[in-house]
Amino acid sequence: MKKIFIFSMAIAAGLVLSNCKGKQKSVAKGVVVYRETADPDMLNPINSSSANATIVNDLIFGGIQGMNPQTFDLTEVLLKAAPAISEITDGEFKGGMKIDFEFKEDAKWDNGTPVTGDDYVFTIKSIINPKTNCEHLKGYYSWLGDIQIDPANNRKITVYCKEQYFKITEFAFYRCLPEYMYDPNKIMRKFTVKDLMNNAEKLKGNEDIIKFAEEFNSEKFQRDSAYISGFGPYILEKWTTGQEIVLKRKANWWGDKYAAQRDFWAFPDKIVLKVIPDNNTAFTALKDNKLSAYDAIDAKRFKELEDNKMFSDKFKLTRMDRLSYSYLGFNMRKEKLKDVRVRKAIAHAIDRDQINKTISNGESKLANTFVHAVQTKFINADIKPVNYDVEKAKALLTESGWADTDGDGFLDKNKKKFTLDIKMPSGNDIAKQQALMYKEQLRKVGIDLNIVEREWTVYLQEMDKFDFELNMGGWTIPGRVSDPYQLWHTKSAVNGGSNYPNFGNAESDKLIEELRSTLDDNRRIELYKKFQQMLADEQPVVFMFYPKNRIATSKTFEVEPHMINPGFNLNEFKAVAP
Repeated sequence: MKKIFIFSMAIAAGLVLSNCKGKQKSVAKGVVVYRETADPDMLNPINSSSANATIVNDLIFGGIQGMNPQTFDLTEVLLKAAPAISEITDGEFKGGMKIDFEFKEDAKWDNGTPVTGDDYVFTIKSIINPKTNCEHLKGYYSWLGDIQIDPANNRKITVYCKEQYFKITEFAFYRCLPEYMYDPNKIMRKFTVKDLMNNAEKLKGNEDIIKFAEEFNSEKFQRDSAYISGFGPYILEKWTTGQEIVLKRKANWWGDKYAAQRDFWAFPDKIVLKVIPDNNTAFTALKDNKLSAYDAIDAKRFKELEDNKMFSDKFKLTRMDRLSYSYLGFNMRKEKLKDVRVRKAIAHAIDRDQINKTISNGESKLANTFVHAVQTKFINADIKPVNYDVEKAKALLTESGWADTDGDGFLDKNKKKFTLDIKMPSGNDIAKQQALMYKEQLRKVGIDLNIVEREWTVYLQEMDKFDFELNMGGWTIPGRVSDPYQLWHTKSAVNGGSNYPNFGNAESDKLIEELRSTLDDNRRIELYKKFQQMLADEQPVVFMFYPKNRIATSKTFEVEPHMINPGFNLNEFKAVAP
């Protein structure tokens, strides 16, 4: 399954080097052990929004389509053949698009029943149900008009799109869940797709809509192995909070007959995700061969690992670009941050070059936009970086009415000191070091920065509630350039949405909407560049870096690293013959 739809906060983890002497107890053959810094938010693949959840969900639920992680080309997984896409020239959805496709006849759920159009329609309905907790997804389905299943073949499906959308197949083919598991009473069959799309506000009070959503949103579908089921190659064996998630390969998986295709590779017998928040503890596990893979190693420690022959004899070390960017975010709802001059001043006060050299040995690339550096044709190269300039920052703050009237070295207004809180996930010493550098740099322009650390799940909850002033975070970037709706449209600036800065107005919304409906590449590139300039003008975040991913993988496995988070596919770790 491609990791291009669910985006999440991600800050590079650090390691502390120690020697590789002593007793070595390796991971059991055929078992891949990967370190996570925190538990997933949940394993409901529709409601979850964190990258670590996506890694697990991909293995359990699979994808209707796949994506080659090297070329980013879309591939068929559940689909029998490539979908047929055509323009609708008359009727109710004239000017829109029609997608015809068919599921493989041998695709099976865990109870042995076939995957059908009923499952597909149910899944789409669960997303557009106005009471399910997937606000981060709902905005991607504004194009949806209707869905029909061929009465003669319930694996043949037609999706009608009332408007054109350049990522139409990617979201039409997001997930497919077994109706028998997630809606055994078939409540959602009482509502048509048109009902849900056209009467969402009215249906929020419907008893059946509420009943289904309460069950669908419940904890059992988030973490109970008895209620988490998909057509992917792995099942959830157990989840011990704060310790580990264990996935077991299915003994007779339907996809085994397609094992020659990369989309169906499922080599490990078990995949274990160890939750190890502390970097020192994690590195000790790596050193003792208790981990098979480790990503996002900090630059200084990675160099030490490269120079440690005893370690490099056991692990392959890879340094490569990662499809993500880090940022310093503003909550534009907060009074102190409503003035663009203040946001620009903070951006000028941040010395990105110094941070890059200190944190990453200068290896990261400076980011000026949400489009990745490798997606060159979509980047607005005319955007001028907000360079480090203390005097410019001070001048902008003076223009916005801030001054040091009491001589204490900090700015104030109306007798209130200019203090800001920055929230960040706890347990990451490298991220903490970066936050301390922010504090020192903002002190030079008269702003007092308080660092507030939160456990990962609490951090996500507070972001969803817009309970922050500044935040440290990052987003994974899809291999195929992203739709800016989720992060930047005003309809995403709601509880559960992802427009955390609360950016946008009618003009920016109109631009995003035009971009989404434009199929002509040249025109869409033009719109991407215009939107990037709009972000640069308004400064809702300070784009920081496109980080390097530094990866260690055990030489007991063959695996091909790539740019997509986390840098490898855990199901592709193939044990090397002794």
